[in-house]
Amino acid sequence: ICPYVSARKCRANGLCRWSRDECVEKECAQHGDEGTCEGDAACNFDLDKQVCVDSPCGFVVNCDASPDCMTDPYKGECVESNCKKFNNLNDGGCACKKNPECTWHHAPGGEGTCLEERYKQCPDMDIAMVIDGSLSMKKKFGSHHHGFKGLLSILRSWVASAPLTGEDHTVKADTKKSGFRVTFVQFSHPHTKDPIMHPYDCPVGACTDGLFSGDQGELMGDLAWQERNYMRGYTYLHPALNDVADRAFIPENSPVSGRKHIVMVFADGGLTDFDGDSCMNGCGVNKDKAYKESFADRLLEAQAKLKTEHVEMYGVVLRMKPYHTFQDENAEKRLVPLLAKPTSTHFLNVYMDDLQDTILDGLCDPTQPFGKAITGADDHLVCTAWGLEDECNADSFCEWVAPQPTTCENPGGCPNLGCHRVPINEVDKYEYKCDNCKLQRGEIICGRDVVPRTEGWCRPAKCTTYCGEEECQADPDCKCAGDNCESCERIVCDGLDDDECKDNAICEVEGSCQKINCTSVFTKKNCEENNCLWDTSVDPPICEQIITCADFHGKKDKCDKDPSCGWNCTTQMCDQTTCPYATEDECNTDAQSCEWRGSGCYKKPCVNAHAQSPATCDDCEGCRWNEHAVPEAQCVDNHCQKLTEADCATDATCEFNSTTKECEAERCADIGVGDDAEVKCEAERCCGWDSTVTPAVCKKKEEPCEDVPCSDSQSSCQCGLQEGCFWDEASDTCKSVAAAQCPDMDLAFVIDGSGEMNLPFAGHPQGYYGALEAVRDVLPVLPLAKDASATGGQVRVSIVQGSGASCTEAGCSTPTGDVAALNSALDWHAANQDGQATQNVAAALTKVAGSMDAGASRMKVVVVVAGGAIDDGADLDTAKAALAGMGAQVFGVAVRKQADQTAADAEAEAALG
Repeated sequence: ICPYVSARKCRANGLCRWSRDECVEKECAQHGDEGTCEGDAACNFDLDKQVCVDSPCGFVVNCDASPDCMTDPYKGECVESNCKKFNNLNDGGCACKKNPECTWHHAPGGEGTCLEERYKQCPDMDIAMVIDGSLSMKKKFGSHHHGFKGLLSILRSWVASAPLTGEDHTVKADTKKSGFRVTFVQFSHPHTKDPIMHPYDCPVGACTDGLFSGDQGELMGDLAWQERNYMRGYTYLHPALNDVADRAFIPENSPVSGRKHIVMVFADGGLTDFDGDSCMNGCGVNKDKAYKESFADRLLEAQAKLKTEHVEMYGVVLRMKPYHTFQDENAEKRLVPLLAKPTSTHFLNVYMDDLQDTILDGLCDPTQPFGKAITGADDHLVCTAWGLEDECNADSFCEWVAPQPTTCENPGGCPNLGCHRVPINEVDKYEYKCDNCKLQRGEIICGRDVVPRTEGWCRPAKCTTYCGEEECQADPDCKCAGDNCESCERIVCDGLDDDECKDNAICEVEGSCQKINCTSVFTKKNCEENNCLWDTSVDPPICEQIITCADFHGKKDKCDKDPSCGWNCTTQMCDQTTCPYATEDECNTDAQSCEWRGSGCYKKPCVNAHAQSPATCDDCEGCRWNEHAVPEAQCVDNHCQKLTEADCATDATCEFNSTTKECEAERCADIGVGDDAEVKCEAERCCGWDSTVTPAVCKKKEEPCEDVPCSDSQSSCQCGLQEGCFWDEASDTCKSVAAAQCPDMDLAFVIDGSGEMNLPFAGHPQGYYGALEAVRDVLPVLPLAKDASATGGQVRVSIVQGSGASCTEAGCSTPTGDVAALNSALDWHAANQDGQATQNVAAALTKVAGSMDAGASRMKVVVVVAGGAIDDGADLDTAKAALAGMGAQVFGVAVRKQADQTAADAEAEAALG
């Protein structure tokens, strides 16, 4: 491996090193895979070269004397340093404070700890990491040749720098130290296989025993055990969730208060618990030869137990590719219903290579989705989370400097965002970049019309680097804080003379210089906790004093945010509320007029238009007339209209209208509660009265209750009773009015299956699935032929992918009127998108031409749906000639991603022409 006699050539080979005038193999090069390499503290795995190489500190002799190295507390080996290097130095945190990447955390009544700056806002947490051990995890995920081992390597790297308590698993609920405690549980097999998901009977220091531990050695032992015991099975989650609910989170093992309880699920495919299979459209015994048993009840049981233990569940879907696939979208659909709300801060779908940078390292970053939920952002943010000068300078630990840095050391960091990354959900959904975002009030706000700020940036104040009273007070801009000058802060208001105080917008003289209540607060949470109003009618938002409701006449946004006020949309004035209830139960007794929001009882929006007409209600912004409500129709808040398609799907009171592409109120939920509600509910064919909950409510029936297709009616009498249908005497069938003039016809849909269709198209997260579902929606309207010889305006359909992908389902190539066969064909295409760079129409048209009966006296129609470029192919003219020879008409539809035409749309249109 290392046959070099030249030191230069020897060192150029990453597997060799020059030692005592000869070239020898590096010790790390002997590790054959990523897992064993990362398990050795002296080694690093090079993902680009796919080899194990020496750590920069792996063979340093005097480790702790090197500024870049430290002795690993787990194995005692020399590793690259992090902020843990400055613990246990008995210097009061001085070395830590002087390192710009670290912060000194002095827990009340506890010992000081040196943390990475990104962990400054972390609450004390018990975290159960629930990891997917299914067979598909052995595939290549990004740069990781084995997904399961790659995930474990990433978790090892995170554990090495995470702010752990240092306590072993035997401490249980008696934990006294600040920081994280973690356990790792694998999921794959169902209970019927008696799975062992984590190590048991662990000696102290070896592993966690399925309990929470803040000991790095025990956590590394857990990860080593997981690698040796990879399950390679299905994707059953319920055993793991029940295990952490019955073991880790019980009060004897995790304190009821004082620590945040977190479950974080990492999955790559659809959960098999719900229906025994991971197919997006559902599979059963007759459809899937590898049918698996379902355990939906056990999964929901585990979810309920975790809620009683005050556990917040977060979910991460791991992608193999940078782009989305059917597999990860199916995983998302199955996982999201189990998670805490809102989904936007408790779920992420990420490429494996981005996992550590975007999620694990941002776990306590309030500008990132998970960090926003975990930290509950307040006025003590990390300095880089402040994006404006006023909010930065109001924080005594921070200071505003200019200009902005031009580059960031962390991967993907944006100089205009304090070197934070663009939140991964914004990148994934909208492809936003640094220049599409701005940082203000501790939040990253992105949009196509956002103008990034470039004036300066917020960093830790120089005062925070001082150690001891003498050094701190030597700087006139600084003052000591805490006993024995535990920290040194920049002077803000308190300490300024009267003239300096009056010149500061957030200060006032009240005997001495003090911060102005409300005005000096720059986060929504702290503003509301100070009984102030968070005013979003200006940009950036500001915190204001509240006087009376009358001050908000003509200011609906401000009125709606005050629990003591209610907006009268008829008079356009802000009235004193009629909902003076202190508790949620009391508030719910007046459900006709009031509703509980967060921590207060508010007047329902639009309720003042209750006695008015539908026209008056519709004139009130954000209101709609609910004609289904009991005891009488009323004006209600049209909250569904404001939701995205994803949020609409998770709101039980709303449903997404695939025709109008809008979120609408769900008809059954509209009926509400009351004495007459049950009768009205049961009168609705799609609704059912649920008396198992309190109060009882009207819900949409779980079984299908869509309108029956006209073609299902077997007699003229039945047909006449169906709205939108008529009886065709010529063909002796019931037809939709919309299809009244259809001739006998063979209709072939050619759907673009190229990679371009993976992108969002208008309201559809992925254009390809949207096109398939549009075809599915039109099937009930068509007068489908009962058999091959049927005539009288009868239609037969086939569905072909743009690439001509070899689907073997009936309805893919051969025209048919069998609805079940056509739905199976659509399911096949959904699961088998070709995903090539461009659409090859020639192969598809050739297949269509070969399937149509040239001699039959039926109209022959081909509809080509394209979302991007078309690769004509050498056989396109031959295919077109064959179709023209049998009298087939070819129609083209170029589908756009947005209202305005793009270059890709124009390219598709030109190619179709």
